[in-house]
Amino acid sequence: MKSKQSILKKIVPFLILVMALIFASSASVAEARSRNPYRDGDHDRPAAQNRDHNHDRDQEHDRDQESRDGDHEDKDRDHDDAGDTNHDGDMDDSDDDKTPLPTAVIFSADLSPENETTPPVLDDANEDDDDENDGDEAEDELPEGVATFKLVTREEYDAETDSRVEVQELYYRLHVRDIDDVTAAHIHVGQSGEDGDVVAFLFSGDPTSEFNGLLAEGVITEADLVGPLAGDMDGLVTLLESGGLYVNVHTVVNPAGEIRGQITQ
Repeated sequence: MKSKQSILKKIVPFLILVMALIFASSASVAEARSRNPYRDGDHDRPAAQNRDHNHDRDQEHDRDQESRDGDHEDKDRDHDDAGDTNHDGDMDDSDDDKTPLPTAVIFSADLSPENETTPPVLDDANEDDDDENDGDEAEDELPEGVATFKLVTREEYDAETDSRVEVQELYYRLHVRDIDDVTAAHIHVGQSGEDGDVVAFLFSGDPTSEFNGLLAEGVITEADLVGPLAGDMDGLVTLLESGGLYVNVHTVVNPAGEIRGQITQ
């Protein structure tokens, strides 16, 4: 009997210690569970929430991407619209660039005293009767000249009619040699052997001394035309192409003209 009591005295404290440990362990587990929001079968929640969060983030990314794509499409449309506008403008400019290039036609006139309808009075120096001078040398000293013309035809914009119009200009250069006291030079209307009205001025001013070289140069437009062709450039061109114009150089001694030449192409 005493031995059983002795054994119980030894076992009871041990059992009490074991139960205390079990209780302490249970309390720790309960406290841990109370701190863990994902208990009792909720251990899959973090992964699920992560998946939901990732899914939401993917959807938001997709929406942002769609928004950016939409912005790009709008910008592309705006760019295309602008490109179409510019292209249309370029087409208009291209049409302007297709304006025909200017054309030029050359005319000339050889001027000499013998072409005058009234024989001019020439300087005695040009008719030197000295026996030492032969006839060829005397002939070389006669006044002469050459007039060159370039008829330029081009197109330009006319603001009044809001359209392109054809414009013609006549450029000229007049060279003379061995001629004194030039008072004027004109373009006249008339065939060879005929006298006609002045239609354009080439030179006018104080009489020159003996002159050799470029007497005059310039450009004639419809505003420069006088007489029967005043303001009529088409009429001038028609006569120019048909040989119906001549150049006459006038001097103090020969006011009707000292050297003359028909304008030909």
